[in-house]
Amino acid sequence: MSRIILLMMMGTCVWVQGTALYPNELAGYRFYQTAKWRKLTPALSTIADVRGLLGNPDDATDLASAADPYPGDEHVTSVVFTYTRVMREWDVLIYLRNSCGVGAETPRLCSVDLLPHKRTPFALVKFPSDFVRKHVTAVDAAWDEYTDGSGLRYEVYSTETPYGNQLPGDLNRISYGQR
Repeated sequence: MSRIILLMMMGTCVWVQGTALYPNELAGYRFYQTAKWRKLTPALSTIADVRGLLGNPDDATDLASAADPYPGDEHVTSVVFTYTRVMREWDVLIYLRNSCGVGAETPRLCSVDLLPHKRTPFALVKFPSDFVRKHVTAVDAAWDEYTDGSGLRYEVYSTETPYGNQLPGDLNRISYGQR
């Protein structure tokens, strides 16, 4: 069984290398092709891969115990690494979980999320027909999520938030993840 999973994962790597992974990035927000983190692969890249490529994060949070000090890479099943200096004007959040890799016993890359340092109005952005809109409501905010099926997702606030200066219509994040 493990050989089949390995072959499937290798096939995915070959397929990903031969196509544009996120072909519908919006004009003015095409980061993937030139980003340092583009060498990370959803469902395959590990904590060691992330640290090897990007170095130590500015912050590491064990998502199972977010209020506690980070227990170390070997003790987590889901983690977010925050890099504040990898991209100018953006924070880069790396999400890894055991559940994001097929049969993974260690956390694998779920997504690379970009959060703008400044308010980024998106209310007038017209998303191409490749994108599907879904409204999300959480305890602290609501937003519209635009996804295109490649793993690319844009989140645009539809309400004010209790923190920061974001307004309805502002970009919350751009996420590059799994299909």
